[in-house]
Amino acid sequence: MSSHHGRDRLERAESSRSRQGEDDMRIEKVGSQESQPTDESLARRRADRHARFAPLDRAHDAEKAEDPLQVPSPIDTRVATQDAALPRHDPESNPTIVISQPAPTHHYTDRNRLAPPKTFLSTLKPYVGRINHENWFKVALRPFILYAYPSILWSSAIYALSVGWLIVLSESATTIFRGKDSYHFTALQTGLVYISPFIGGILGTAVAGKVSDIIVRAMANRNGGIYEPEFRLIMALPVALCTTIGLMGYGWSAQERDNFWVPTVFFGIISFGCTLGSTTAITFAVDSYRQYAGEALVTLNFTKNIFHGLVFSLFFNKWLDADGSKDVFVALGGIQLAILLTTVPMYVYGKRARMWTVRRDLMEKF
Repeated sequence: MSSHHGRDRLERAESSRSRQGEDDMRIEKVGSQESQPTDESLARRRADRHARFAPLDRAHDAEKAEDPLQVPSPIDTRVATQDAALPRHDPESNPTIVISQPAPTHHYTDRNRLAPPKTFLSTLKPYVGRINHENWFKVALRPFILYAYPSILWSSAIYALSVGWLIVLSESATTIFRGKDSYHFTALQTGLVYISPFIGGILGTAVAGKVSDIIVRAMANRNGGIYEPEFRLIMALPVALCTTIGLMGYGWSAQERDNFWVPTVFFGIISFGCTLGSTTAITFAVDSYRQYAGEALVTLNFTKNIFHGLVFSLFFNKWLDADGSKDVFVALGGIQLAILLTTVPMYVYGKRARMWTVRRDLMEKF
């Protein structure tokens, strides 16, 4: 059985070579009938002829070198089939074809790929050398360039508010719960109030990713299987409800001296909404610009630390003592709602904004 297969393959190779010779004669005959064939047309014909029959020539030469009764394995057959589908380049027949070089890989991955395996102690070193040799000032400036990207700017504002309100609430807990004219809690009782935001944060972490993925998957299916980062913005609706209601209810109930459970529960609702908001901001920023994920996270944290955590801590306690928790937290709820309303234009024009940033190519200049 194997001898029949070997002879059949030799016959196919010989017939292919004979067809090649006939095609060569036919092409030369047609070329002679033409008035004056150009060098470009002849070069194109030779390149096409070479691409069609070069794999068969190699197969025929391999048959002569091997045992004619040997049947090639399925792996060899697949390789020959794939090889025959690839175009071949003959520099002498068509010198105008330019062979593109493979794209250079990232220096960081090359460094890790070529380096020997590290021991456990070597991984604990605080400094392993400089990986990126770009200008340090340009690298430090890149996170600030991202403020010109609307998606990153929106994510920075939402992330700063989501984490910043928890900082503000921590600063207000002593004034609200330990004051002599309020609940008059001890330090231990005030600390136990934080069980509520702890539970709210855990629930928000568990719900944020799961619910967001379900919504995104359903919207991608309705969009013909195409995912857009703006699908993440749907989560801004529960964020707005939880944080706005929680902030206003927390301050209002504390000033009205409602039962301590009321502001404590509102504290947990705020924590739940802020966890949803921070998760939504990060996922939207990373999905919009995956190539700038590292710089984007620096931008988000810088905004949270400076423009919210630091700035609000400079005047918040004085503001709370002067106007009371009701007016202060109602105003904070209004700020939160106003910022979150920018989600609507971001959802509508977010894709256009991303295309605008691609055309401007700001980050690539640094």
